[in-house]
Amino acid sequence: KMEPGQHLLIVGNSGAGKSSLLRTIAGLWSSGSGHITRPPPGETFFLPQRPYCTLGSLREQLLYPKLEGEEGDRLSDQELLDILVRVRLPDLAGRLADADGGTGLDSVRDWSSMLSLGEQQR
Repeated sequence: KMEPGQHLLIVGNSGAGKSSLLRTIAGLWSSGSGHITRPPPGETFFLPQRPYCTLGSLREQLLYPKLEGEEGDRLSDQELLDILVRVRLPDLAGRLADADGGTGLDSVRDWSSMLSLGEQQR
C-alpha cells in the first residue's frame, strides 16, 4: 500500500510487465481483474518514454483512451480540430482531408510513421 507522499520506482527485466502495470494504473487498460485506487484525474501525470499512437483514425488518436461512441463527453468535429490547433498541429487534418476527403478526422494512417516524435508527444 502506498501512503500519500511516498514515491515508487518500478524496475524489472524487459518483458516483465512494467509498462502494462503503468498503463493499467493510468486507466488506459480496463481488462483484467483486481482493484486499483488512484488519485483523481489531474492529480497524477504519466509520461511515457515513447509516445503511444493508437491504430485507427485521427479522431480515435485524439480521443484515446476513450473509444468513439463510448459514453461520456463527446467532442464535436470542431472541438477536435481546435485541439489540433492547441497542440500546434493546425494543418494536419487539412492535409489528410486533401488526400482523403471529409474533415480528415476519419483518415487512418500509421501515426507512428507519419508523425515525428515531437508531433506524437503533443
